[in-house]
Amino acid sequence: MSQFEEHLIAKIHPEVSPLWAVADSDGLFRSDEVARLLAARGVEILVYDDPMAFRFRYEHEIRPRLESGDSGCHVIVVDPGTDGLRCLPADIYLACHQIAIALGDLFPSLSRKVLRELEPAVLSGLWDKKHQFPGNVLGERDTADLVLRMAYRIEPAFLNSLQDIVQVLVRIHFAGTRLPDVLALRLEQIAGPLTGQMDGLRDLIRNPGTFWQFLQTRWDRWLIPPIDSTVGEFISTEISFEESQLRVWMDNLFIEGFLKPLETAPAKLPHPWCKVGIAKKDGAASGEELATMRRRL
Repeated sequence: MSQFEEHLIAKIHPEVSPLWAVADSDGLFRSDEVARLLAARGVEILVYDDPMAFRFRYEHEIRPRLESGDSGCHVIVVDPGTDGLRCLPADIYLACHQIAIALGDLFPSLSRKVLRELEPAVLSGLWDKKHQFPGNVLGERDTADLVLRMAYRIEPAFLNSLQDIVQVLVRIHFAGTRLPDVLALRLEQIAGPLTGQMDGLRDLIRNPGTFWQFLQTRWDRWLIPPIDSTVGEFISTEISFEESQLRVWMDNLFIEGFLKPLETAPAKLPHPWCKVGIAKKDGAASGEELATMRRRL
């Protein structure tokens, strides 16, 4: 259990009151992990989103338990909106022990707009690393950079070329990681100047299928570079698969089916390990050879 969840559930004390109301504008008490941890302490979460349905359940289940002295505890989670907890019926409002929880209180130096798009697990990880936050208050862009760095291992300062962007996207898409929109937009802002505002950059970051198609085309062009008909020379490609941070992924990308082997092998392969990207009939590596290549990578 993360210290983040511990901090949240520590605000609820069943021995103080059997009925709590939480003004939860950022949905922190709606996470499955918080609900599970509270349930283990005999605390049940109730979301107040349908007044009539809630009133029916309160009158038929919760009030009888409260009046009978049942030892259980209930937490009513409310999105406070403009009315705060006063959106609750008056009798329930008066019966509850009331607290408020918000991202701005938990992470006062970070942008709430960015934080609201993060998954609970990411917030938990940030909470555990909050001692590494800078002392000053960060705006939206700097908060996005901090989250990219700490939660996704993407260091914006180290992104200096299309090669760097591709290496990051290989790792992200291979793992099935979906960047929240606010972080995808920030990565797009960083990558734009590095790629000459390349067409389709947005889809490369957000759409794994589009990215793998792009990488497939670049692999084919890298193995068999197109020739400039005017001078009869090979046209260099903007991505090198020899770079160690990209090369290390290549066997897995073909074995797992993210990339398809090239049907026609070039007259000469740049390196023996490139056999992993050539169809078997043209001399692709055997299973034993692939295992050897993987160890070398």
